[in-house]
Amino acid sequence: MIKSGQVRALYETEVVSIDAEKVMLRSAADQTVHEIDADDVYLAIGFESDCSLFESIGARLEGEARSVFHDPKTMETSVGDLYVAGTAVAGTQARFRVYIENSHIHAKRIAAALSGETPPEEPDYPLLPES
Repeated sequence: MIKSGQVRALYETEVVSIDAEKVMLRSAADQTVHEIDADDVYLAIGFESDCSLFESIGARLEGEARSVFHDPKTMETSVGDLYVAGTAVAGTQARFRVYIENSHIHAKRIAAALSGETPPEEPDYPLLPES
């Protein structure tokens, strides 16, 4: 998505501030601050999962990856009325199996759970090469 221009990657930057309309970022290379208009902000801060939020609220974590235990049909965690979506469900992945591209279904499952509807089934994804 970065190569196609659908997503803009800003490497080696630090978030200075986020407000309702913009994000201020500082470049590590030259310390310049850049203002970027934004309606929504999704932080992708690396592949080491920070589980401290889940730990602080008592969510159950599993395995060496410390993935968040959840019901895969509803995405609800071991803490009632707390849902998890996206790559956070997998913790720190040694072999990546949950990506942004294959976790869009999570939002639909959460919405279905909250509205009492039947959750959608897992779509067929193309097989990824072994890594």
